[in-house]
Amino acid sequence: MTKDSGAGIIEDLGPDAQEPNNSSPGLTTIILGILLAVISVLFLYLLNTKTGAPFGLTQVLYSIVIGIIATFFFYWLNLLMRNNAYMGMIIGIAALGASVYALFVKYSGPYTTTFAIILSIIVLIYLFIQFFKTKKN
Repeated sequence: MTKDSGAGIIEDLGPDAQEPNNSSPGLTTIILGILLAVISVLFLYLLNTKTGAPFGLTQVLYSIVIGIIATFFFYWLNLLMRNNAYMGMIIGIAALGASVYALFVKYSGPYTTTFAIILSIIVLIYLFIQFFKTKKN
């Protein structure tokens, strides 16, 4: 791609044309999404048992949607890291910080802190694995 081609930044962020077989989310990304959904359900259930907060089908569906959105987000970060590992890492850490901040705006207490720590550790491990995997290639 030349400077005069007029190609936008959106084209630069997509997956490499040389890697058509790697355009689907990996097993690690899917497992991460499922894990986040399960942890979210457990957090909301524990919140119900200790504080009496409502827990039912709405909270389970909310957790599943969070897991699906997180899976797509981490898949997008994976695609972004293929071309610019540092930008993907920065966006991932910023999104983690925003998520933890939003969590603490709505909830507070020891279960929230434990949930935020577990969530942060899992996401940071995933980000560092993807970062070093893309830097290796």
